[in-house]
Amino acid sequence: SVNLLRDPLVNKIMLVISYLATEHEIPFSGDEMLFEILHADWFHIPPIEIASLTAEVAQKQYTAQKTSLRKWLYDKSRQPAPDLFTPPMHERLAAAGRILESLISRVSNTTVQSLFESVFRETGTLNEIMNSPKKLELLQVLTAFFDFVKEETARNPSMNLKGLVAHLERMDKEESSLPLVEVSGRTDAVNLLTAHASKGREFEYLFIAGMN
Repeated sequence: SVNLLRDPLVNKIMLVISYLATEHEIPFSGDEMLFEILHADWFHIPPIEIASLTAEVAQKQYTAQKTSLRKWLYDKSRQPAPDLFTPPMHERLAAAGRILESLISRVSNTTVQSLFESVFRETGTLNEIMNSPKKLELLQVLTAFFDFVKEETARNPSMNLKGLVAHLERMDKEESSLPLVEVSGRTDAVNLLTAHASKGREFEYLFIAGMN
């Protein structure tokens, strides 16, 4: 049994939704979260590209062109290269900026469940999981977390993204557990089932243990 609130995949997803809620509430206030999000493995952005962009933003803090990481990412991704010798912004970095901007725009225009589905799909989270050697384990974690989101929004239909984030943060602060019983196995292994769980399924070979 593991606590989903301590799982690395869930932590990254929670960071994304916290960023969306923060930027929707107070624009340009989530730069620290954005910096971490851009390092997520599903974006495949070289860390040096993120470091260079962050350094440019830091340099502008002492000039009349003071800006935020989100704003500079948005502006620079739409600027053509100044000359033939200066490469444009890295394609994956620009794509990540567009994806996050699109998700922020949907915070007030879609349900929490739909927004989560968009996060899984558009950030590349689901695609990354499907190509992972730990696919079954990660899918189990993602499904369990999404089931929790669906249960909470069904219990409180008026809950918005801000309310859900606050609820998750409160659970984390109070060290409340979101349990998941991990099931390990392989597709070519022997299935250990109860008689009840095996109902309606067919197997080429069947071994009944402990039968009287």
